[in-house]
Amino acid sequence: MKKTVWLCFIFLSAVFLTVESAHSRNIMTGIDITDSGVSTILKLKFAEQAKYNSFLILENPFRLLIDFSELDIFSDGRDAEINKGLIRSIRYEYEDSMLKSKPVLYMIFELTEMCTVEPELKEKQIVLRLNRFGSRIEEITQRQLTRDIKSLKDAIEAGVANSPNIRLALSEIELSKYKLREAFRALFPGLTVKYDQTKGDAVRETGVPEFEEKTYGLQLNQSIYYSGKLRATYRQAKCNHDITKLKYEDLLLNSTFEIIKAYYGFVKAKSTADLFSALESETEADIKASERRYRLKLSTKIEHLTVQSQSKQIEYNKISAEKDLNLARLNLIQVLNVGRDSKIEISENMPFEDVEISLSQSLRTAELKRPDIKTAYKEAEVGELAQIIGSSSKGFKIDFTGFAGRSGGAYKTEDLEMGEDYSAALKVSKPFGGNTLN
Repeated sequence: MKKTVWLCFIFLSAVFLTVESAHSRNIMTGIDITDSGVSTILKLKFAEQAKYNSFLILENPFRLLIDFSELDIFSDGRDAEINKGLIRSIRYEYEDSMLKSKPVLYMIFELTEMCTVEPELKEKQIVLRLNRFGSRIEEITQRQLTRDIKSLKDAIEAGVANSPNIRLALSEIELSKYKLREAFRALFPGLTVKYDQTKGDAVRETGVPEFEEKTYGLQLNQSIYYSGKLRATYRQAKCNHDITKLKYEDLLLNSTFEIIKAYYGFVKAKSTADLFSALESETEADIKASERRYRLKLSTKIEHLTVQSQSKQIEYNKISAEKDLNLARLNLIQVLNVGRDSKIEISENMPFEDVEISLSQSLRTAELKRPDIKTAYKEAEVGELAQIIGSSSKGFKIDFTGFAGRSGGAYKTEDLEMGEDYSAALKVSKPFGGNTLN
C-alpha cells in the first residue's frame, strides 16, 4: 500500500513539474528563411513573447550571432547546412540539460558574405533582414517612393535613398571590387592569342624576291615569384575592398542616426505644439469665467489679471512651440534631402521611459559593432602589406613565358609551309644597385 502511494506521489510530482516547466519555458517553434535576391529574411518563431539580448556580425568567417543567454529560450534544433541566400549554415550553443528541448545560449548563422542587418521584434517572432551591401538602397530606389513621410520607416528609406554620400560610397565599393579582381587575376597565368604576319618587298638591285612570314598560336605568361609582392597586393586589395564596405556601413549608420534624431526632434516639437494648442483652447473658457466673476465682484482685479497673464504666457509658449516645430520640420527636410513641398504627416507620440545604460556593456558593444574601429584594424593591415610590397622591389623575380603554335616563312617563288613552333623561357631578375641583373 505504501509503495503504491509513493508511486502515485512521484507520478503526480512529475506531471506537475512537466506542466510547470511547459508554462515557464519559451520554446522556439520554427525557423523560416526566404531570399528575394537582394535580401535574406530570417524569421525565428516562438511559443510566447519573442526576445533576445543582442546580435553581432563577426568576421573570419562572416557570422551572425544571436544571444539568448539567461532568457529561458528552449529549442531542440540541430546544426544544419542551409545554403539559402546569405545563410550557409546554422549552429546552436546549448546549456547542459537532460530535457529534449534545451536552453539556448546562442544561435550562430554562418554567412556567405558581409551584410547589414535590420532587426524587427514582433509579438512571437524575431525578424532579421540581411541585406547585401547596396542592395537595400537599390531596392528602395527601384520602387516609386512616396513623398509623404508618415513614419520613421518612411523617413529612413527616403533619407538613405536621397543621400549622395551613400551613393558615392557604393561607387567606391564597385571600384574596389574591380581592383580586387585585377589583383586576383595577377596570381594566375595570362593567356594571349598571338598572330603575326610580315611581308617584305622585292629588292631588284640585289635580286631578293618578295617574302612572307606568319606566326600564330597561344602565348602563356606567368609570374612565379615576386618576393611576396603578388600575394601581398591581392591581400591589400581585399583589405581595401573591406574598408570601403565598412566605410559604407559607418556612413549608413551615421545617416540613419541623424535621420532618427531629426525625426524624433520633429515628433517632440509637434507634441509640445499640440500641448500648448490644447492648453490655449482650455484657457479661453477660464478667461470668460474670470471676466464674469470680476464683473460680479466675486474676484479681485489682481486675480483677474493673473488669469489673463497666465493665458498670455500660454499663448506666447504656443507661438514659440510653433516656431520650434517649423525649425524641426526644416531640419528633417534637410536631413532627408527632400523638397519643401513634401508632406510630413506624423501622428506618432514619443513615449517617455527610464533607460538604463551600462558603460562597460556600451564599450564592449562599440568595440564589436562600430565599423570605424574595424576600419582602423584594416588600415593598419594595409600599411603592413604596403611595407611588404615596397621591400619586394629589392628581391628576386621569376617569370615564365611559353608559346605553342605554328609558324613559317617563304619567298614568293616558294610555297608557304607552316610548321609547329614551341618555346619556353624562365626569367630570373634581381635589382643590383642602379641596375637589374637578368
